[in-house]
Amino acid sequence: GISMAIRTETEVIFIIGIIIHAIVLVALIGLVVLGFRRRDEYFSSLAYTVRTIFRGTIAIYLAVRITWLILHLVAPQHSIVTFILNRFAMSALLTSFTLVIFYWAERFHKNYFETGKFLPKVGGVFVGVNFSMYAIQIVFLGLFIKWPNRDHVIYDINIFIDIGLTALVSLGFFIYGWLLFWRTKKTDDSAVESRDKELTKILVFTMTFTTCFLCKAAIFSYRPLTGNYFPSPVFYLFGYYIPELVPTIFQIIVSESSTKQQVRDTKFIDDLYAESQDDIVSDREEKARLVNEAYNGGGSGYMTIDNYQRK
Repeated sequence: GISMAIRTETEVIFIIGIIIHAIVLVALIGLVVLGFRRRDEYFSSLAYTVRTIFRGTIAIYLAVRITWLILHLVAPQHSIVTFILNRFAMSALLTSFTLVIFYWAERFHKNYFETGKFLPKVGGVFVGVNFSMYAIQIVFLGLFIKWPNRDHVIYDINIFIDIGLTALVSLGFFIYGWLLFWRTKKTDDSAVESRDKELTKILVFTMTFTTCFLCKAAIFSYRPLTGNYFPSPVFYLFGYYIPELVPTIFQIIVSESSTKQQVRDTKFIDDLYAESQDDIVSDREEKARLVNEAYNGGGSGYMTIDNYQRK
């Protein structure tokens, strides 16, 4: 009876996870479809590239995570397939958010040190970090195939590597989040209300991203360090759902809101430009009319005088 209750409880956790991840994935696909209707010139090439890569890797992460949860639901025993899917989902998630960190870094250095486009200059670092991460996953996948026992030391080493990568992501958000916060706070902005809103947004996102990834690292540290296990609801809720989905949803929202704001600003500028062009055309037409009238009037006078002289 107890084991059946535990099994039912775990199944409910998996079902909830599948539903939540599926909702986020469908919403993301909807945003992508709607995005095709917008004009590409509304976005800078860097922002557009970051947004596209982020959405692509997050979509992969969500699809793989859903598949992983479904397999856990229908086949509770751990297998090499679920291990591979979990490794791949984790890698896709970290790729997405290391990209966000590098984009934050680019905005900070570009806005405050005028170093040009920072992200392309350190693009090699971003590629190197992610290449190393995937290479490590492949190596440990091979080792896990050879030693599939989860009590083997190889499995714990892999967990500690994941913990280290997750902690580094948390640290990256903390560092650049606070750098952006303090630099923005020191700016002499006459629009104080606007600056305060920006400061609040930076603070909320910095603390949310930092806390979520740090929480994931802490949850996964518990078993290797203590030898004990969290209850399934606690483990999946604070080890997977909250630290993975909350930053994902936040980033999707801020990306979409920034996109809409960019579209509104660009449309406003385009409208102003169109109005100014209309004014210029109207002024030219009015000047042409006045010149034409002056010419016709002057011409008549000239002809009158000329005729008079001839007489």
